[in-house]
Amino acid sequence: MYSTPLAVINSESPLKNNICEAVSKFDLCLSGKTVLTEAASGNYVATPLLAALAGAKVFAFAKDSRHGTASEVSRKLQSWSEALHLTRHLTIVDSLDSLRRDQIDVVTNTGHLRPLHRAFLSSLPPSCVIPLMYEPWEYRQDDLDLPACGEFGIKVYGTNESDPRVRTLAYLGMSVQRILTRQVPSRQTGMILLVGCARFVNPVHQYLTKQKIDSVAISDLSLIRTLDIDLFRTIVILEHERDDLIMGGPSALMDVSKMTDDTIVIHVCGNVSFQGAGFRFFPPEIRPFGYMSVTADYADSRALVDLHAAGLKVAEVMLSANTLGFSPVQYKEYVERHSPSLAFEDPNFW
Repeated sequence: MYSTPLAVINSESPLKNNICEAVSKFDLCLSGKTVLTEAASGNYVATPLLAALAGAKVFAFAKDSRHGTASEVSRKLQSWSEALHLTRHLTIVDSLDSLRRDQIDVVTNTGHLRPLHRAFLSSLPPSCVIPLMYEPWEYRQDDLDLPACGEFGIKVYGTNESDPRVRTLAYLGMSVQRILTRQVPSRQTGMILLVGCARFVNPVHQYLTKQKIDSVAISDLSLIRTLDIDLFRTIVILEHERDDLIMGGPSALMDVSKMTDDTIVIHVCGNVSFQGAGFRFFPPEIRPFGYMSVTADYADSRALVDLHAAGLKVAEVMLSANTLGFSPVQYKEYVERHSPSLAFEDPNFW
C-alpha cells in the first residue's frame, strides 16, 4: 500500500482524517491499478483521494455541473491532492477521449461518469470492474448498462451499507436529526411523522428515539390516508423503493393544498410535488424519485468517505477474484467473504 505519514493529517480537517482512517479501516490497497473516477465537489472530493492514497494511478474526470464548474472542482481537488502528497498519483482530466481505456482496472459508478453506456463499456478490458458504490437494490438502469457489462465480462458488485464499518443508515438518522435541529424552530414541538420505506424509516426512527425525539414511523403507505396529518407539524419523507406520489395534488397520499402553512417538510427521498404548497420544505432543491435530496453525509463526511472506501475495497477484491478462475458462484462467495459487498439477485451478474 502507498503510505502517507499520518502526521501529515493529524492536525488537519475532519475530511482528511476520515479519508486516511478509511484507507486503513478497509485495508485498501490498489497499488499497480488504474482507477477512473470523478472529480466532484463537497465530500465527493474524497473518492479519487481514497484511490490515490491506496496506491492507484487515478484519473479524475471533471465537468461542469449544478454543484460547480469543472475548473472550480479541479482547483479544489488539486489542493487536496497537494495537501496529502498525492499529486504524482492523481491526474485530473476534462475529457475521456484521450484515456487508454484498455488499461483501466476500475471505473466507479459515480456522477460525472454516468451514464456508463454500452459504447463506453465496450472500450474497457473485460478484466475491468465497476463498484456500484451503493446497494444493488438501488440500481438505476439509466446510470449503468448492466446487461452490457455482463456481455463484455465486466463484473459489477454493490456495497453492503449495513457493514459495521460503513453504517450508512446510522448516519442517515444523524443527518435527519441535524436538519431538525437547524430547520425546525424550537417553539415548534410535537410529534414528527416519518414516512417511507422500512429500510430507511426504521433506523431513522430508532436513532431519533435514542436522542429522545418523538416520532411516528409509517412504512405502510396505505396507512397515510388514515392519519390526521394536522397532528404533525414536521414531516420527513424517506421513500426510496416505491414511486407512489406521497405528497402532491389531490391524487397524492398527502394533498399539499390541505396542509397548514406552518408545516415543515424534510425531503430525504421519495416521489413528491410541492407545487402550490404553502408550507416550508427542505432542502430547496428536491431531487426526483430514485435520487436523494439529503444524503447520509449531511451530518458527517465520514458517511460518504467510508461508503466510497468500501466500494473501492469491493473493486480491489473483484480484481483479485478475476485472476482466480472461479465459477460465478465461487466468485460471488469470494467477493462477499473478503469485502463489504453485495451481489445482484440475478445470478447472471455474478
